Amino acid sequence: MSTLKLTLFSSIFLLVSSRINTYTWPDPKTDILEAIYYQQSGYDGRRFGFFVRSCDIGAGNIGPGRTNSAEWVRTAYHDMATADVEAGTGGMDASIGFERDRPENVGRAFTDTLLFFEDFMSVHSSMADLIALGAVMSITACTASASQRPIYLSFRGGRIDATGPGPLGVPEPHQDLATHINSFKKQGFNVTEMIALVACGHSLGGVNGRDFPEIVSVKNDSTNIESKRNFDTTQTVLDNNIALFQRMIDTVPKTVQLSGVIAPISVKPNNIFIAVKQDGNMTITGDIRTTTGWHPYSPAFECHVLSSFTVEVIDDGQSTVYTNGGAGFPIQTDIIPQAGLSCGTIFLGTSYSLNLTVAVRDDFQLQQVILTIPIPIQQAGSIVPRFELYIQTMQRTKTLNGTGYSFRGGLKDIGMPFQLWKGLGSCSLD
Repeated sequence: MSTLKLTLFSSIFLLVSSRINTYTWPDPKTDILEAIYYQQSGYDGRRFGFFVRSCDIGAGNIGPGRTNSAEWVRTAYHDMATADVEAGTGGMDASIGFERDRPENVGRAFTDTLLFFEDFMSVHSSMADLIALGAVMSITACTASASQRPIYLSFRGGRIDATGPGPLGVPEPHQDLATHINSFKKQGFNVTEMIALVACGHSLGGVNGRDFPEIVSVKNDSTNIESKRNFDTTQTVLDNNIALFQRMIDTVPKTVQLSGVIAPISVKPNNIFIAVKQDGNMTITGDIRTTTGWHPYSPAFECHVLSSFTVEVIDDGQSTVYTNGGAGFPIQTDIIPQAGLSCGTIFLGTSYSLNLTVAVRDDFQLQQVILTIPIPIQQAGSIVPRFELYIQTMQRTKTLNGTGYSFRGGLKDIGMPFQLWKGLGSCSLD
């Protein structure tokens, strides 16, 4: 096995971070969260933070009187509020999806927020992680101003979505002070921290009379249909203690182990596809993301000779070789999905059929190749889906003489449309 060196020439600045790299590629759970967080615009931009690119955005997509940043932070707190830190249960676990009909969770903010985040869910990006990331990006947007640099909370992944509701936990306006103190104590906050967290959280957005008429009177105002009243003269600027927000998003059940802080890696392969050819060669296509932009590549090589590659970046005549921690960027050539020979078909918008092909090394002498496909399944009582693994046995379809590979394929009816991977074509009905 050998290592390929790809040489890239850089000139345009796109992505920068002074943070220390925290992981070695590939790491599926970290890779997807890193992309959702840091790739916001341009080629392969995820645009997760588009609706909190400034602190006051809201009217364009959720209606006048509401702001996304305030609602994303509120969703994070209400999700965390089921925590019992002494018992090690609850916290940031997306149980809010099951709890939206409770009096303590009045309003449309939670439903609208979760429906937006749902588009970014996968088996490697839980709803709980996305709720935490939404708070991180909202706080960054709401601390950026002409007079100060934005504040970045540390974002870690690894949160696990709950499969049912948590206990009651969010303090309500009609409750007395003792009840509020006990609720925050259960969540891990003392009285001083309770006051700071409430004051800090409510320096964003405001209170809507539609949801809390006992606090704010309802007005007949088409420009403020929520009858919103601000609690702060700078309601689009976060004024208080950031450390409490960090604790809030990092409060998780004791069975959950959060990852290290997720920061962008300097060089990252993306959308890699390897095609096994009849002539005994392979082609590898994809992109390399560097701190200066995206670089496509498509080298060809003989079957069985490549196990990894390094990346040389030449910037203004200066060469830097990236080795992914020393071992190179690995290429898996034992069982290889064949994107060019795979396709998906949607039938009348209600069902989805996958026709998948993989190349398998003959010297493995495998009796069976089984593909597991994660499919989003709606949960009773929640708008947050869970993922269920569908099993597909791959049958031998063709031997590629002289290559050391055979193709195996399988057809699976999924029952609902879903995104499999970028680059998957549509099936021909000819």
